[in-house]
Amino acid sequence: MMKQRIPPSKPERVFNVEGCEYKGNNKYKMVVSSGFNAQGKRDRRSQTVTATSKRELEDMYAKFKTEVRTGLFLNNINLTFRQFIETQWLVDTETKSLAPKTLSRYEIMLYQRILPHIGHIKISDINRNHIIKLYDSMLQDGARFDGKSGGLSGKTVLHHHRLLSKIFNTAVLWEIIAASPMKMIKPPKAERKIAAFYDDEQVIALLDSLNGLDESQFKYKVLVMLAIFMGARRGELMGLEWQDIDYEKRTISISRTSQYLPKKGVFTKTPKTELSNRTITIPDSIVALLKDYEQHQIYERERLANLWNPSDRLFTTWEGKPMNPDTITDWFGKFIKRHNLPPVTFHGLRHTNVSLLIADGIDVRTIATRVGHANPTTTLNLYSHMLRKSDQIAADSIEKRIMGGKNERRQNSDL
Repeated sequence: MMKQRIPPSKPERVFNVEGCEYKGNNKYKMVVSSGFNAQGKRDRRSQTVTATSKRELEDMYAKFKTEVRTGLFLNNINLTFRQFIETQWLVDTETKSLAPKTLSRYEIMLYQRILPHIGHIKISDINRNHIIKLYDSMLQDGARFDGKSGGLSGKTVLHHHRLLSKIFNTAVLWEIIAASPMKMIKPPKAERKIAAFYDDEQVIALLDSLNGLDESQFKYKVLVMLAIFMGARRGELMGLEWQDIDYEKRTISISRTSQYLPKKGVFTKTPKTELSNRTITIPDSIVALLKDYEQHQIYERERLANLWNPSDRLFTTWEGKPMNPDTITDWFGKFIKRHNLPPVTFHGLRHTNVSLLIADGIDVRTIATRVGHANPTTTLNLYSHMLRKSDQIAADSIEKRIMGGKNERRQNSDL
């Protein structure tokens, strides 16, 4: 029997392309330098591909080199948490579309706390222990950047926990890692602090102090009065324009909010939620105050002439530009200290407004609508401590009505 002759195998063609190493079976390992790492050593990225022609290999290498040097390519095996954040998560369309203040807050948390602690670790290697150690370091005495003693609050740690959960969930969705280490970590407990607010007598004392302000501080008086009588957020008040006020109907419409970021300056955005767009009724005294303030601003505008920047805003800088919202916060803190008033933040005036409405027996749904809560449940949750006092008053009221009536009937029967 004749043996079947097997033709000799055709030798593979090897293409010599700089930066590509032949690995057999038409496979090539492409290597590109991406600079130097934190230890000063040259950092290289590699990818293995299959090519059947030199032109094909050259095209793939050119594309790979561009992706590496523009940060579009990262080897997930060696991808550090910092690399994932800076080259993928922060530049993603969804992340970039966040509200400017939210994105700024995320960046502060990342660069102040998170990245210095775990940024150098491969994202695939990060586990529960790394995160727990991060939280422990934040709770240690001396962790604060403001020089105050003690660690960060549980609420602040919880904010970091939520951000990390969001980031790792995205990494799983993008198939960077198989599972999120956050699933094995119980969220930190955040102690619930009751925000300070003024009672009736303290509000009267505040109003008396405001009456002593001169015309140069008229805008601050108006801001404080609106905060007390409207319960609006600081940014909502700072975003008010004269077109939002209807003197005849005694209403103020809220349709924008003014915010400030160091890198962005003062900017305008839509309110917090859809229901934050609302119209609030104001009393006659506030209508009169706003009319006086409008005349005051017209006088200032005419006095400055060409120096005044065209603006319809109620609250501006001396030359008519939208005022930095932080200005009223700083001013109010100094004002109440100067007049020996109980410590409360400017935002505390919003809580003061709600407390006064609750004390007067206004229903929760009406309060929620005025302050711009999407759901009355939010109002109930935030102000449950105030409602407890009203509940006691309600109980006493029922007792007075029923027991008082019973005693009155008994007295009449004895006559």
